[in-house]
Amino acid sequence: TARFTPALMKNKKEVALREADRTQTVAMQAVSAHKQAKKYRRRLRALRAGAAYGPPLAAIGSGYATAGGLGATAGALATFAGGAFAGREVVVEETDWSADWRSLGDGDPMSAPMLDEVFRRAKVIGSEESLHMVQMPMLDARGAWSAIIDLPPGIPAKKAMRALSEIASALGVEDAQVSMTKTKGKGARAGRLEIYVSKDLPFTESAEAGPLLALEAATNFWGRIAIGPDVRGLPMSISVVERSGLVGGEPGAGKSASGNVILLAAALDPRVILWLADGKGGGDLEPFEELCEWFEGDADPEAFYEMLKAAVADMKARYALLKKLGKRKVTEELANKYPLLRQKLLWVDELMFYTTDDDFGKKITKLLRNLVSRGRAAGIVTFCATQKPGSDVVDTSLRDLLSIRWALRCTTPEASDTILGKGAAAAGYSAKTIEPEMRGAGFLWAEGSNPALVRADYYTDDQVELLIKRAWDLRDAAGTLPEGPKTLADQLRDKAEPDADVLAVLVDVFNAYDQEAKEEDATGEVDWLPGTVLVDALKAAGLDITPEKL
Repeated sequence: TARFTPALMKNKKEVALREADRTQTVAMQAVSAHKQAKKYRRRLRALRAGAAYGPPLAAIGSGYATAGGLGATAGALATFAGGAFAGREVVVEETDWSADWRSLGDGDPMSAPMLDEVFRRAKVIGSEESLHMVQMPMLDARGAWSAIIDLPPGIPAKKAMRALSEIASALGVEDAQVSMTKTKGKGARAGRLEIYVSKDLPFTESAEAGPLLALEAATNFWGRIAIGPDVRGLPMSISVVERSGLVGGEPGAGKSASGNVILLAAALDPRVILWLADGKGGGDLEPFEELCEWFEGDADPEAFYEMLKAAVADMKARYALLKKLGKRKVTEELANKYPLLRQKLLWVDELMFYTTDDDFGKKITKLLRNLVSRGRAAGIVTFCATQKPGSDVVDTSLRDLLSIRWALRCTTPEASDTILGKGAAAAGYSAKTIEPEMRGAGFLWAEGSNPALVRADYYTDDQVELLIKRAWDLRDAAGTLPEGPKTLADQLRDKAEPDADVLAVLVDVFNAYDQEAKEEDATGEVDWLPGTVLVDALKAAGLDITPEKL
């Protein structure tokens, strides 16, 4: 900020000095208050000591003065008897969890005996088996319990993860409140897992503002993209370099909000070329249209097919340039040096509408498969989103090529598996367990061996508009704004041929006379002009054309 906004430094310095003065005053007041508190505490301690030790000492002293040592002993016994009576307490806490079962949902603390009983009731371990506590249960600042456990020998962690619903039931909480993951890194083993139990249903509170709002500079789409928090509140991010993705879930699950975190990150990097297709035609992608080099917003399968053919042609041109440069794939350095190799994001919303079309569905699937399988190394990132994740919508041959999967709430485990892959639900990762209140939450499988439950950062419509305005300014400054539709005259001039230049001037002349005619009559137009007018216009444009040549 200091490097690029020197005019603001003077004001910032004055503000900092005022803040320092205010802080020093507050600190001096705090020191004075601290001294008074210490003085008050010493006085209070003296009073408590007098109240606590005065009567016993008086009793013992009186007994000694009256009957000597025997009296002092009697006074001491009377003092201890009175203290024992006053301090008596009945222990009512139940420590035997198996004798009188209570669950975490009843407000009880997590303990090793509780987890043993939970896993026995879920039939993960036998009645005579117990867990080994690698990390004892602990409570975090969010009020959630966590522990790292080793299952008995011969029992893999995936068996416990498959029994997530049974474990959640035994704990007395909802499925979505329980998160179990295999540990990674040093010390990891097949039978070791970490269990995390949220105090309440996660992701039901209001979402905080996304980090892009506080970002003053451009994003870097070659780096990591902030997605949102996981169940522990830790920020999650992914890399889309040489990747492609699939976002799916039932209507109302928060697909638009999830897509915005990726679309906005791409828009705020002025180097990224945007090609967007809205199969829903509902306007979710419309705010990004002005930033797009190619935009299909009419839910037209034929138009999308033409877009894909152009994308494949662009991919071939990129590989031709890479071959000429002796490079295997596009890097950030190459993309910055050669405009043809700039990163391109192809985003397809509501894929179902395109792939199920009778005339173009199979052709679209074939081109998408070609683009996803070969385009990543050429700097083309493809993301598909759909509200109906089924094998008839997302062909398995295409889905298997999409390396980033984000499964939002689904109505069935099978629908969840369509996104995450076969067997994910059986392994404990089912988007069916996501409650309707958890909008924008889904299992994100991007990096690592296990999907993670993540909620996308949320941006309101006003915030999206603000960020797109910022993206426009960044692209305007970088000179990467998409060109608008070219007129016929401009298209002719781009050919750089003598005859085309002549025709371009003629088109401009007729357009000018058409405009004059429309001022008098809205439907007016000019069909003919004298040759002398046209020759004079050509000479004014620097083209010496004879009437015969014209």
